[in-house]
Amino acid sequence: MTELGDKQACGRACGNLGNTCYLLGDFNQAIVYHTERLQIARQLGDKAAERRANSNLGNSHIFLGQFESAAEHYK
Repeated sequence: MTELGDKQACGRACGNLGNTCYLLGDFNQAIVYHTERLQIARQLGDKAAERRANSNLGNSHIFLGQFESAAEHYK
């Protein structure tokens, strides 16, 4: 997606990769992908994608015991 210059598709791919890592129990890598998804969503002004990325980031932080970080994303 990056080579094609399709930022929206790149954002969706990052979100999907983040969800896959989350389901595999690799919460640190999930955070990496969801953070990239959040940055892309902000660049594009996609509020719905921002909400999903923040929710997914909160969920990943919960499983790592990082409750303050999780709360910040949920807010």
